[in-house]
Amino acid sequence: MLPATFPAPIVPAADSAPALLWGIVAPGGIVTTFAEALHAHIEQKDEVPAHR
Repeated sequence: MLPATFPAPIVPAADSAPALLWGIVAPGGIVTTFAEALHAHIEQKDEVPAHR
């Protein structure tokens, strides 16, 4: 028999997880755009942006 109700889900806060360190390798314009978007939308860090 299934329960009548299920327990409430436990959803941790998005900022409770540690930041990921990104290594970005792409052509100059792409790496700049990606790094800017990374900083604008999420709390992550770009450690090594590289381009040719």
